Amino acid sequence: MKAIVASLACLTLGLHAQALKPGDKVTPEAISQAEFLQGKALADWEPGKLYILECWATWCGPCIAVIPHVDELYDKYHDEGLRVIGMNVWEDGRDKVADFVKGRGEGMSYPVAYVGKGGAFEKDWLTAAGIRGIPHAFLVRDGELLLTTHPSQLKESTVVELLAGGDRSAAAIKAMRNAQENSGKVREILRAFTTAEKNKDADAMMQAIEDLEALDPTFTHLPRMKVDHAVMIEDWDKANTLLEGIDDRRVALMCASVVTRRIDTLEPAPPAPFLESMVEIFKNAPAEDLFAKGSRARMLWKLDRKDEAIATAKEMAANPGVMPKQALQSFADSFEAGTPETMMDLMKAVQAANQPQR
Repeated sequence: MKAIVASLACLTLGLHAQALKPGDKVTPEAISQAEFLQGKALADWEPGKLYILECWATWCGPCIAVIPHVDELYDKYHDEGLRVIGMNVWEDGRDKVADFVKGRGEGMSYPVAYVGKGGAFEKDWLTAAGIRGIPHAFLVRDGELLLTTHPSQLKESTVVELLAGGDRSAAAIKAMRNAQENSGKVREILRAFTTAEKNKDADAMMQAIEDLEALDPTFTHLPRMKVDHAVMIEDWDKANTLLEGIDDRRVALMCASVVTRRIDTLEPAPPAPFLESMVEIFKNAPAEDLFAKGSRARMLWKLDRKDEAIATAKEMAANPGVMPKQALQSFADSFEAGTPETMMDLMKAVQAANQPQR
């Protein structure tokens, strides 16, 4: 439950006491002062190009989850005029960030700059715009701040409209700004949903879903909320249908990850068809997504496919990438011992190992 609350909270962090707001003129000066770990430092805005400044950190789970989406946009639309810069913020330790970026390889192919804590970009952009949570993205064209948003809200169709320029771009910006004006109502609805979920009030959860759908039927996390409601009432056929109906692989993966943590300790376990669908979603996850591998191992164990579960967990531990090896090895060892750790156990161990110094 805490996982979905945290994920939804990342989407609802609003803007406060803004000195920097959409429509303002901005310069790349603070960006150029950051240390570029990948790609060339930004000297000036390229005329007509659309810039996405993606603010992230290695310790931020939702930030890492959205990187594949941002990278896909960059790869697909760079030649059409899209520019992406990953701005690593609120972090101690340049080397850790550099290792992370190197480990992502082609999965994070856009330029990346290390700001650290208290850098010029933090002061002139994040603090000035009242941004208190990440991931977060600034959109800029021709020296004008178009808007700020959560990167997951940058759907491909929206980026296409923004790149088109003219009336199409203006309409897309207006639509996103209108949606942000509804953010207060969205926050109220999400609070109602998470409260209802905590109280196991399925009727109130559904009411919140219906209210949100009426306000913004394209809200990114609506599919997750609907699946979560179906899981709450243990309507596994409905939950399975909802999962299979999510066309966006990234959204399906995020949804399945949250559901895994919800059903991880549920007894009796959900029926096999539902678990099989979960296994399939995790099977198609990016190779570097080790949490997806761990979740797949958990689902395989519940299906009594224990040899496959052990092999999946061991594969994860053998290829840790930038993840803490000890936490992954402990997770894999627990499967071989016949008492597998939960995903929440794994996440806590990883977070403890990656805890930034304060």
